[in-house]
Amino acid sequence: MRDFEDVEYILAALPPSATGQIITSYVSVITGPTPRAGGPGELHIVLLDNGRQDLASSDQAEAMQCIRCAACLNVCPVYRRVGGHVFGHVYSGGIGAILTAFFWPEERAKELQELCSGCGRCTEVCPAGIDIPGLILDLRARIGRKPPLWRLAARALRNPRPYVSLVRLLQAPWARDGFLDGGPGPVAQWTRSRSLPTVVRKGLDRRAGGFSVSGRPRVAFYGGCLVEHVYPEVGEAAMKYLARRGHGVFYVAGQGCCGAPARHLGVPHDAEAMLRQQVDLLAREEPDFVVTVCPTCAKYLREGLRGSTVSVMDLSSFLVQRGEFPDGGRGRVTYHESCHSSDGEATRELLERAGFTLLEMREPGACCGFAGAYSFQFPEISGEILADKLADIASTGAEAVVVDCPGCLLNLRGGLRKKGSSVRAVHLAELLLELD
Repeated sequence: MRDFEDVEYILAALPPSATGQIITSYVSVITGPTPRAGGPGELHIVLLDNGRQDLASSDQAEAMQCIRCAACLNVCPVYRRVGGHVFGHVYSGGIGAILTAFFWPEERAKELQELCSGCGRCTEVCPAGIDIPGLILDLRARIGRKPPLWRLAARALRNPRPYVSLVRLLQAPWARDGFLDGGPGPVAQWTRSRSLPTVVRKGLDRRAGGFSVSGRPRVAFYGGCLVEHVYPEVGEAAMKYLARRGHGVFYVAGQGCCGAPARHLGVPHDAEAMLRQQVDLLAREEPDFVVTVCPTCAKYLREGLRGSTVSVMDLSSFLVQRGEFPDGGRGRVTYHESCHSSDGEATRELLERAGFTLLEMREPGACCGFAGAYSFQFPEISGEILADKLADIASTGAEAVVVDCPGCLLNLRGGLRKKGSSVRAVHLAELLLELD
């Protein structure tokens, strides 16, 4: 610090973020040598580099802003389940994986960075504003060592239709009423805490490929992988609802993956290629808006279309911005705010204005445990996170939990079914169309 006044900033950030207190007992201030008889004393300070200069000069130098308050650990859903010993050294959690990669041989950080689910809650509470999930993704791309099957899965998303057809054949012996509750190999682990939905025979591309309604503004609807192959009814509901309000909504045939799964699996080049492919496909149609029912897709498409005149919005934000509110809602609902939701307040406003009684969970923004491929990589950790979320939902007494993310819909609907709960999990688009 330059002078003693800078201590104020540390004290304002460190204790409240670490323990929620105004002051704690571990803050030490060294002002210089202690005076002694016969002359000034001596003060020796040893600065241990141990990789810090390498970190400071790297593209992950942002991690050097960490003040070791551990606020990120307090909210990390994974750290809550596995604790600090799993990380094997001084620095735990997501920030620990980054620091370990520089302060110790990179080999020690390979498994640690895999534990991050990318929910982003750490960044929300970090007093230094460090983008820990973003740094983790960069680290994963550099040192991650995914098994060949996962790398193949990431690359398959560039053209998923042949693989989806294969999944349809493989799932047939275990499919019951549109769900999987068992199966060979890893499928048994994946369905231990939830039922998995089956891949549908007729995806959104085939069901809505010719969907086009005249009107203004021109709205290109973007489905995303899960809506395309698992929940096409969610995409259809969104398009019908927009069309009934006079919007010129249309579906661009040939849509694929936005690249988010590949990015999170540590295959950035494929992710960039996928994103560019989708951006070019949508931009050619010159829409006024791109509307999607997946917050993660919205996040990535927004990055890809940055600088263009096209606005990318999730369904709730689009409707609230235009002042289009439904009515006729009855009953008690709770709202699960997905990790990548850009505007959860918009969904809350839609629900309340519709007439629903909105009962908030204790932690509405806590991860449901899906996190894309994470629930397949770490089914035990994901299952524990899901169990906490289901308990939080049950504590509200709501009749339904509303989501605006198809991934969260998959996890929550499957988890509620597995528990035999009477609570209904419904996507916002489906609920809006029901009110229409």
